[in-house]
Amino acid sequence: MIPPLLYWLQLSVSSQVGFQSAFNWFNGISGQVILFLLLWVLLHHLFSGVRFLLIDIDQGVDKQSARLSAWLVLLLAPCSSLLLMWLL
Repeated sequence: MIPPLLYWLQLSVSSQVGFQSAFNWFNGISGQVILFLLLWVLLHHLFSGVRFLLIDIDQGVDKQSARLSAWLVLLLAPCSSLLLMWLL
């Protein structure tokens, strides 16, 4: 996703017309879906990273706690993404 995001960034800073074009695209349904998926991926990566950092310090190592924390990551990432999309 880095090349398309760099293209949209370049388009948005090139001129006022370019900014309006990028703005309109991100306000469309396809732009909203892509932003939601990017947020989901980033938040899932963040939450799972915190989970593994806790496992590294021997918190949640047993099977039941590890399974619970995995489910929490799977549930928190899309819910947080929806919340952030709603706030934006």
